[in-house]
Amino acid sequence: TFLTPQALHHENEREIMRQGYGLEFFTVKANSLTFYQKEGINAGVSGIIRHYPAPDLNVILLSNMMDGVWKPINHIHDLIINSVA
Repeated sequence: TFLTPQALHHENEREIMRQGYGLEFFTVKANSLTFYQKEGINAGVSGIIRHYPAPDLNVILLSNMMDGVWKPINHIHDLIINSVA
């Protein structure tokens, strides 16, 4: 189905990433927290939509800079990881 991972993309000591139909699925190994997302960049803009099923939390960031969403989403992700742990 649409909201299920279809193929392993990579695995390292921190996470497992799988590809789906248009979405990326992540499992953070430290606490088994999972989320899925769609992200992208274009000339002068970036955006990310991420859903954390366990806390039922959506995070949506849009930026008028090509690399504007990555630092904020990493900070937000760390806050979520620490609150779930």
